Amino acid sequence: MEEILSLKRYGHDIRIFSKWCDLSNMNDKVLEHDLLGCVIYDEEGKLLIRQYFDRVKGFLWKWLSSRQYRKSFAHDFFPARRLKSEVQAVLRQQLAGLGWRAALALRAEIFQKIWLEAMKLNNLSLARQQVVIRSQKFHPEHMHCPFLFFVDTRKLKQLIKEFPDVPYTVTLRSRDVYLNSTNQRYVQLRDRLIRRATQVFTISNYNKRELSVRLDLRGEMQVIHSSIDTDLFTADLTVEKKPNQLLSIARLVPKKGLELLIDACAIMHAAGQDFHLSIVGEGVLKLPLLEKIKQLGLHEKVEIIGPFRQRKIKELLDMAEVFVLPCVVAPDGDRDMLPNSVKEAMAMNLVVVTSDISGIEELVKDGINGLLAQPNDAQDLAEKMMRAMSDKEFAKQAGVAARARILEEFSIASEGSKFNSALLRINASRHKGLASSGQAAQA
Repeated sequence: MEEILSLKRYGHDIRIFSKWCDLSNMNDKVLEHDLLGCVIYDEEGKLLIRQYFDRVKGFLWKWLSSRQYRKSFAHDFFPARRLKSEVQAVLRQQLAGLGWRAALALRAEIFQKIWLEAMKLNNLSLARQQVVIRSQKFHPEHMHCPFLFFVDTRKLKQLIKEFPDVPYTVTLRSRDVYLNSTNQRYVQLRDRLIRRATQVFTISNYNKRELSVRLDLRGEMQVIHSSIDTDLFTADLTVEKKPNQLLSIARLVPKKGLELLIDACAIMHAAGQDFHLSIVGEGVLKLPLLEKIKQLGLHEKVEIIGPFRQRKIKELLDMAEVFVLPCVVAPDGDRDMLPNSVKEAMAMNLVVVTSDISGIEELVKDGINGLLAQPNDAQDLAEKMMRAMSDKEFAKQAGVAARARILEEFSIASEGSKFNSALLRINASRHKGLASSGQAAQA
C-alpha cells in the first residue's frame, strides 16, 4: 500500500483492481488518502435465482441481527452530496435518448445492481461509487501487478487482452512464487506472464539470486524493497517500556514460526526468565496456538490479541522491549521474505530476534542491528531472546543501528523514488518507440 500512496504523491492517476472487499480491519491510510475512490471491484455476472435469494437472505440476517452491521453498511466513505450528484450524472448519461419504458427498465436494473453490489461489499456508498468509477473512461499508460496469486494472474491476463499495447510489470515476493502449487495451468500462466513482462521487480537480493536461475526473463530483475512509513513508525520516547515485554506481529500461519516461538517461551519459563509475550494477529493457527499455550502452562506469560490497525500496532511497539518473529519454511514451500513487521519494529529502534532464513541478512545483521537464531531451533531462539532482554546496552545500540538500516534502504522515501523512476523510464522508452514507429510509417 505504501508504494501506491507514493505513486499518488508523485502525481500518478491510479486505478486499483480488486476481487475482494474487507472493510473490517482497513488500514487508516486507505481512508485518509481516498484510496477507496481508486478501487474497481470485479463485476460479477448475472446471479442465478438461488444465488440472488441467498445474498438477499444473508444481508437481511446481518441487517436485522447486528446494529454494528447496519451502522457499517450505511457509513458514507465518500461525501454524500458529491456522490449522489455523480451517480445522477451517470444515470442521465445512460438514460439519454431512451423512451420512458426503456428508461424506467434501465433505472430499475441499475437500482437492483447497486443494491446487490452493496450487499456483496457490505456498504451502500461503496456500491454507488462503483457505478461512478466504472463509467469513467480510463486507458492506462502502464499496468503493474504487485502479486501473482491465481486471481492476480487471471486479472492481469484479462487486462493485457483489453490493453494489448500497454507495458506491464510484475513484482515477485514470496508465497506467490515459492508455494508448491499443484495447479499447473496457473503455474504456466504465472511463469509466462513473468517472462513477458517489460520489467520484473523483486523485494530482495535473495529472490533475485534464487529466481533468476529458475525463470527465463527478458532482462535483469530489479530489486525494490517492500517499504514502510518511517514517519509513522518512529519511537515515542515519552512512552514507558514494559520490562521484558516481547512482541510478535504476524498472521497466524505456519511460515511465521509461532509454534516454535511458544516452545522457546516454555524453555525460558523453565529457566526462570521473567517475560511476557504478546502475539498480535489472526489466522488458521489461532486455536492450535491457544491450545499449545494452555498445554505448556504459559497462559500467564503468552497472549494472542488483535488484529489491530497500524496506529495501535505502533503503540504496542512503543511499549515493547524486544520484537521476535522466528520465520520458517512451511511444509508447502511458503516462506517469508524480509517481513514488514520486522522492518516496522526496527524503525522503532527495537532490537529484533528473527530466524536466519530467506536472505534475512539483507535486513538484520546478527549482533549488530539485531539477533539471528538458527531456523527451527527453539533452544537457540530462547537464548537469543534472553540476551536481547538482559543486555540493555546491546539492545539500545542495536535499536539505533536498526533504524539507520531501515532509513537507508527500506523506507518508502527511498524505495518509492526507485519505483517511480523505473515506471517513468519504461513509459519514456515506450513513447520513444511509438514516436519512432510513427516517423517510420510517414517515411
